[in-house]
Amino acid sequence: MKLVALALTLLLALGSHARTLQADAPSQLEYYKAAAMVYLDQVKAHASKALEHLEGTEYDQYKQKLTESLDKLQQYAETTSHSLSPYTTHLMDSAKQVHEHIVSELENLHSKLVPIANEYKEHVLKAVEDVKENLASHTAELHGHVEPFLKARKCQLISYYVYLAHAIDDMLSKYI
Repeated sequence: MKLVALALTLLLALGSHARTLQADAPSQLEYYKAAAMVYLDQVKAHASKALEHLEGTEYDQYKQKLTESLDKLQQYAETTSHSLSPYTTHLMDSAKQVHEHIVSELENLHSKLVPIANEYKEHVLKAVEDVKENLASHTAELHGHVEPFLKARKCQLISYYVYLAHAIDDMLSKYI
């Protein structure tokens, strides 16, 4: 029992701590920025590692130019990230507003379409009931037309049956 109480206490403590961490979590845009910077750092590190073999050879100038280019690319990415930051927040705010507007419009449209859909549903159900009634009357009418024909055929079949039964009895009586 003490173990269960300890587990619940730890769960509560960790859950409430996670809630505060979640509130401080970076936005998705910041996550992508950080991922891009990590990627650039990795590219630079791999290129530097690959270019170590060129040190002291005739390709040393190319190595220096490539290293400088990679440094400039990283600086350009960092300055661009910082300079575009206000625009990205404005873009994210605008996208959020557009999303909220679209959601409200969809909810408004949904509220308008539900009564129309219910009305059409009632019309379809009424049409189905009318078709059922119409078919029921036609079925009764058809049954009225078919019933005398079936009775006549039944009488005819019974007379054939009686005739065949007598014929078979006569044939069997000859052999018995």
